[in-house]
Parts: sequence; structure tokens; C-alpha cells
Amino acid sequence: MKKAVSIATIVLALGGVLLPQHSAASPALLRVKVFMKIVSFDHNLTPGVFKVGIVYPKNAPQSAEAVFEAFKQVQTLRVKGRVCLTEAVAYQTPQQLDAAIRKNRFYALYIVDSVPTAHIPAIRRVAREKHLFTYADS
Repeated sequence: MKKAVSIATIVLALGGVLLPQHSAASPALLRVKVFMKIVSFDHNLTPGVFKVGIVYPKNAPQSAEAVFEAFKQVQTLRVKGRVCLTEAVAYQTPQQLDAAIRKNRFYALYIVDSVPTAHIPAIRRVAREKHLFTYADS
């Protein structure tokens, strides 16, 4: 618990550096910047590019548009010299998610807020089995 509180404190403290208080940026852009800042603390990040799967409900692809746009806006940001690539993952079942992870070799899954709360434990279980970092909007 103490470690989780410490990490949260660091992220909040550094958030002020990355996210200016007077920013008129969209909520999606702010969340993506926080995500990138959190990733920068990972000492196990492999060299080269890292891929992030943007997970959204299969029946609502438009719900991920703001997140994709936010990632485009920060595409020049590097995390320890590495470039972030994104790929759409239309979530329907854990098996389909597992196949997408194997195919794309993701480093992390970014779960958009339109994914039903009931599906998040299954997504996180699959991600944990594959040793992936997960980040949820809500």
C-alpha cells in the first residue's frame, strides 16, 4: 500500500510539470500524457519502439477516437528514447484480446472509458497473464 501511495504521489507531483494548470487540452490528451509519464518510470521497458493497444468496445469504435487523436498529438514524445505506436483493439472476448496481444506484441493496454466496467477484470486478467501494463481512463 505504501508503495502504491508513493507512486501516486510521484505521478501527481510530476503531473504539474507535464500538465500545466492553464492547459486547455482535452481530457483524453491529459490522460495520455499521464499514461506516458507513468510509462517513463518502467525500468523494464525494452529498447526500440513500444506498442500500446487501445482497447474499446467492438460495438463502439468511435469511443476511442479522442484517445487516438491524443496519442497522435504526443507522437513526438519519447519515453527513454523510445517511440510509442498504437493499435486499435476492438474488445469482444478475452480470447479475442489474447489473440490480439500475441499478434501485436503489446507493451501495454490503454482501456478507454466506454469499455463496460464488467469487462475490465477479464481484460486485466488477460493482460496480467501476458505481463502487460494496463491503464484505464476511469
